[in-house]
Amino acid sequence: MSKKSAKRFKKAGYPINFIGGGSKGIAKLIRKRIKIRRSVDTPFILGHTPLTTAPKHLNQLRSAFERGGLVGILDASPGDITALYASVGLEIEAEPDMPDVEFFGLKREPDGIRQITCYAPAQVYLLSEERAHINADGSVKISEVEIGTERIYPSKSWSKARALALIEQIGEIHHNILLPDMCVAGEENNIMSLAEAFKDQRMYPIGVLDFKKRTLTNYFQISSFAYACYSENDHSDWYYVYQIGQFSPSNGFFSNGRRQRLWYADNYKMNAWPTDFPRNDLVSLIQSSPNTTTGARTATSSVSYSISGSVSYSDKGGQGSVSGGMSISNSLSISIPDLSVYNKSVDQINNAHWEFVIPKATGKDDGCLNDLNPVVAIAHNTFQPQNQWIWRADANTRGKGKAFRISSSFAVELVNTYIGRCNIFGCNCDVNHQKYNPYPEGAVSTFSVPFPPKARKEP
Repeated sequence: MSKKSAKRFKKAGYPINFIGGGSKGIAKLIRKRIKIRRSVDTPFILGHTPLTTAPKHLNQLRSAFERGGLVGILDASPGDITALYASVGLEIEAEPDMPDVEFFGLKREPDGIRQITCYAPAQVYLLSEERAHINADGSVKISEVEIGTERIYPSKSWSKARALALIEQIGEIHHNILLPDMCVAGEENNIMSLAEAFKDQRMYPIGVLDFKKRTLTNYFQISSFAYACYSENDHSDWYYVYQIGQFSPSNGFFSNGRRQRLWYADNYKMNAWPTDFPRNDLVSLIQSSPNTTTGARTATSSVSYSISGSVSYSDKGGQGSVSGGMSISNSLSISIPDLSVYNKSVDQINNAHWEFVIPKATGKDDGCLNDLNPVVAIAHNTFQPQNQWIWRADANTRGKGKAFRISSSFAVELVNTYIGRCNIFGCNCDVNHQKYNPYPEGAVSTFSVPFPPKARKEP
């Protein structure tokens, strides 16, 4: 957030209502720098943990949640998140080994429940370098060197800026969500038209350093929409998941003349699997889309499947059912200029997995090769992948917990391409790619989808 924007926030206040303490961590920074403005429809944000259990506060929280307000907690541990679920009447537990998050919130909406998670930025990034050297015979030798790690957020001043940025994020995602493109016209028994959606939003702040070693932060968002139903025919559960990303590294992109391009994305990875049944045929991946697509400007993301017989599901009224079967179908076109889509699903038996590869900047071969071509636009502009898949879960999967848990991981590689060593004539220069990996193994998160209700037995 800019100084001007921060000043505006401090002067005008922000519609946030704190409950409980705010004496530590990021809650303290927010209380210190943001004027709290109360209003009827304000989000309820809890201060530093532990979650208050005062009846008055719990009643306020549940009332705000039932009215469709955002209720959330700052500096939240898994225990705090589980307590927040319970405080609004949801029988869901957080992952015990998940990292503490800067903010976790819940919001009841007409078509389902939305949960919002804002992660703390990765503190240490893996740094490596790929060097392409042109030999005397014209051949190219590529070598990769692991430089080590680098800390991107070293100063306390960043924490103050982060507090302001986080409060702005909470306000924005309170009122906005990336909506999926649903094509369900003419299909009255389509799961997306009937069932309640469980919506999960994740915000990943990722920082880079500019030429003056200042931290610039980009925010990568992934929204997942999960629909569930139960088949009376074979007592199986079915889960349709639609996942949309909003990735933009534009805040940290620079061109230093013709000899350097930084920081742009050259690779996004998205992977999802059933948390309690990885590599297990009790949960089968029935379909996943988009398919592998290279050399095209658009890709089709499409699923289509029919579940026959009596099918039950959760809706906003509690429980619904159809006797003539249910369809799971959706089809849309995704813009993919200058990138390749690789569908790597079922490489771990039952996972849904995609990799999106963007070409790196290249040397400009004008007879000398001592500068760079421009980076393709999608490498530093907004890219919105839209993935969807269908899982079938055997009846025996209901033995674990009270919900079907879905784990997913997200990874992005950021690149600094620059002209390196040249020959004595200043030509045939090396083209080097320095790469940042904020989540080398992927940022892993888990969310729970309540089991679909079983069909009621007629008296």
